[in-house]
Amino acid sequence: MSGADAARDLSADALVGVADILRCPVCGGAVEADRRAVRCGSGHVFDRARQGYVSMLSRPLKFHGDDAVMVGARGAVLDSGLYDPLLRAVAAAGAEALAAVDVDAGPAPGAPLAVDLGCGTGRYLAGVLELAGEARGIGIDASKAAVRAAARAHPRAAALLGDAWAELPLADSSAGLIMSVFAPRNSAAYRRVLAPGGAVMVVAPEPGHLAELVEGVGLLRVDERKQERLAAALDGFGEVRAETVRWSMRTTREQLAAIVGMGPSARHLDAAEVQARIARLPADQAVTGAVTVRVFRRGAPAVRSAPPP
Repeated sequence: MSGADAARDLSADALVGVADILRCPVCGGAVEADRRAVRCGSGHVFDRARQGYVSMLSRPLKFHGDDAVMVGARGAVLDSGLYDPLLRAVAAAGAEALAAVDVDAGPAPGAPLAVDLGCGTGRYLAGVLELAGEARGIGIDASKAAVRAAARAHPRAAALLGDAWAELPLADSSAGLIMSVFAPRNSAAYRRVLAPGGAVMVVAPEPGHLAELVEGVGLLRVDERKQERLAAALDGFGEVRAETVRWSMRTTREQLAAIVGMGPSARHLDAAEVQARIARLPADQAVTGAVTVRVFRRGAPAVRSAPPP
C-alpha cells in the first residue's frame, strides 16, 4: 500500500470515528458514515473525496478560503520548524483544556472532541490530539486545498469542507474544545456546539508579530482593537488561560517568501514586488514571532494572566 493510500485509509477511519457527532447540514438529522460517504435518514448523501475530506455544505460557498499556493506556503513554514514554539504552546493548551471536560456530560459520551474552525493544514489540531490521549478531532475549512492537507494530518482527525459562518454540521453540546487559530471566530456556533464545561481556544497575533516584515515587505499590521472585539464576541466566557509566545526565527529568503505567502497579506501584495523587497533584506533575516494563546470557558471566572514577557 502506498503512503497516499494509507493516509486515505486513516482519514476514512477518522470520519467513521466522529459519525456520532456529525449532523446533516441540510435537515439537521443524525448521520451514519462509512469509508465512502456520510448519509442521513432523510436520504441526503455526502461523498468522501478521493483526497479524504467530506464536503458537508447545504449551499455553495461564497468564500473559498486559501488557494493551493497559500496552503502550500503554510505547510512549508510549519514543516520547517520555524513555528515550533507556537505549535508546542497550542498543543499543550488544547490538551489541558480537553482534559478538564466531562466527556459523559454531552449528547455523545466517549472520547472528547476538538473542533478546529478554519483548520488550514490541520497541524495545530494534530498537535492537540497527540497530547490528548484518545481525543477525536474535526477540522473544518472553506479551502479545498486546506482540507486535502488536513485529511492527512492525524489518524483521529476528520476533515470537512465547510463554512465556519454557517450552521455547523455538528451536534449541539458535542465539542470539548473549539479552536480558532489565525481564523475568524463564530461565537454563535461556539455557544451551540460546546459541551458543558467546554472551552474555546483563540490563537491570534500580537502587534509585534512579524514586525520586520511589516516594515520591510509591507505585511498588514495587526489590528490594535482585535482583543477588544474578541472580548465582546465572547461575552459570558471567562478567560482561564493566556500565554504570549515570543520567539525569534532565523530565516532564508525562501522561508521569508513562504511566511508572506501563507498569510492574508498574500491576497493584497504583488508577488514580484514581494520578491524584490525580500531580496533587499539580509540573507539570514531574523523575524519576530509574537502570538497569544487564550483559552475561555463559558461562565468561568476570569483568571488573571501573567503579563507577556
